[in-house]
Amino acid sequence: MKKAPRPHSKKKPYREYIKYSGLGFQLLAVILLGVFIGSKLDQYFELESGALTAAFSLLFTIIGMYIIIREVNK
Repeated sequence: MKKAPRPHSKKKPYREYIKYSGLGFQLLAVILLGVFIGSKLDQYFELESGALTAAFSLLFTIIGMYIIIREVNK
């Protein structure tokens, strides 16, 4: 008698590693995008304080954290 094939209940460990390292790079990309946009807006409005760079980097960090939390909870 043949045994029924078992469903693969264990995920391969490298998939989790790739998933989480990808999330780190995604967070980095989102933050750098915010810094770039803020920097360009500071140049456009001729602000030397860097207020828009700081504001956009903070905003995009929050957006990036939201994306990561949403992906981890899946």
